[in-house]
Amino acid sequence: MPTRQAFLDALTKASQPTYDGDNWQDMIAQRLKYLGSLDKDWNGFGAEPPSPEALSNLTTILDFIVKVGMRPSKILPSAVGGAEIVFWNKDNAFSIESLNTGNVIYQIKTKAMNEIDILPLEPKGIENILQRARKEIGV
Repeated sequence: MPTRQAFLDALTKASQPTYDGDNWQDMIAQRLKYLGSLDKDWNGFGAEPPSPEALSNLTTILDFIVKVGMRPSKILPSAVGGAEIVFWNKDNAFSIESLNTGNVIYQIKTKAMNEIDILPLEPKGIENILQRARKEIGV
């Protein structure tokens, strides 16, 4: 079991600033490169780094996100293996997690709902969930 400090160090390293400013798309590209360089046990609890397939799926989704003008709050490695795009707006959240298993799941969480489901990796499915996220949480 890793020490508390090792866990905090891994968490700090895995976090990054919100994507503000004019160069936010460059920041996303740098972040994906960083996620691809993570080693096994990046969090001190045995987590697998994001696989090339998980990052490829995430990149596909990010292309749609950029196209519609949405700006992620965070892009994080997943403790279960993969990577996640997160949007926050006050008490509401929307996330898309691309897992090493090849599955992609989304979550829309508001005071009124907490919906989790599989996201089909096809253009219409991605566009629909992004539209719903904008409507439900205002991102």
